[in-house]
Amino acid sequence: MGGTVTTVASTAAGTAERSGLRVEGLRVTVRAGAAERTVVDDVSFAVEAGGALGIVGESGSGKSMTLRAVLGLLPARARVEAGRATAFGTTRALGPRGLRDAGPGRVGMVFQDPLSALDPLARVGAQVREVCRVVGGEGRRSARDRSVALLTQVGLPDPAALARRYPHELSGGQRQRVVIALALAARPRILLCDEPTTALDVTVQATILRLLADLRRDLGLTVVFVSHDLPVVTSVCDSVTVLRHGRVTEAGPVAEVLTAPRHPYTRELIDAARALELETP
Repeated sequence: MGGTVTTVASTAAGTAERSGLRVEGLRVTVRAGAAERTVVDDVSFAVEAGGALGIVGESGSGKSMTLRAVLGLLPARARVEAGRATAFGTTRALGPRGLRDAGPGRVGMVFQDPLSALDPLARVGAQVREVCRVVGGEGRRSARDRSVALLTQVGLPDPAALARRYPHELSGGQRQRVVIALALAARPRILLCDEPTTALDVTVQATILRLLADLRRDLGLTVVFVSHDLPVVTSVCDSVTVLRHGRVTEAGPVAEVLTAPRHPYTRELIDAARALELETP
């Protein structure tokens, strides 16, 4: 990310402004020296406008690479070999820029580590104002007012004072709320979330999940939520896609996949989640 959250949408609210997302046949390879390996292999998924899709799997399953390919933020040694995406009424081949070619601000992304997603040398309010101005096209005064409104919207106390702080002066939960405000600053229609609660303790995690659910409802956002934590995904998503070794092993409505998993790997994930719950005091 290089210290900034990327926001890639216009207006979120309103049925006519909403957009679903369909990805088909996505394949991503990574080169290491002379060798090349496939890390995402023929992955397809879809989420309707205003819906929430969870993508789950263990570390290295290709979850984050899938989101980064959609947004055009793959690391230097990775590239999209095949795949197309349908959003905003258009189907396009996924290239190096992903859906950024769909227009400024249309897709927002919330990354896993809020501290690394923020510029450590800039006050958090200034970072939100910059996105409002550069991506949202707002004037100086409008951007200042809206940055405070966004910090308020994501539930930060005394947002005008907090806007003057630097990232290291905030708690982990506060930083993640700022990151979400940054992702919302350009009024996205689709929000991609790459394990946004992994670095947070359980109580803070719950508040962030509630915030994302409220924002999805209030703004009409279409959400794709990546996590290795099955209970987290099932608490915020309508449907789920399970990845293993870069391939889809199972997909369907959350309730159906949880109660009647068809693939042994999905059953392993469910059993592991239940075992962890029993071990938690």
